Amino acid sequence: MWGVLTVLVGAHSVLGSFGDPLAPRGPTLGSSDLSISLGAYNLIGGLVLVVAGALLLLASRGRPRRVAQAAAVLAAVAGLSLHAQLGFTHPLLGGTATSAAYFLSVASSPGA
Repeated sequence: MWGVLTVLVGAHSVLGSFGDPLAPRGPTLGSSDLSISLGAYNLIGGLVLVVAGALLLLASRGRPRRVAQAAAVLAAVAGLSLHAQLGFTHPLLGGTATSAAYFLSVASSPGA
């Protein structure tokens, strides 16, 4: 499930960020009415999500454990990098604190 959700979030972010691919904050995925969000990512952040989600999907299909570990490492590095950049500079992945939390959730998902 994490792999599918992550690929969909990443694909939405990639498609939504074509106008300004390196924006410090990409299109937001969520509802302001209920305060539910999966973060905001630019083109780079969206591509990282697509790759991490694809790796999780491959791992769930019986691929070697190293594929799941690669997904976890990629998502953890992205989440920690984004968390470190927030408040100091425009984040490379175009995210928010919610985006960093989502990356770290993907890194600790059962498939990873």
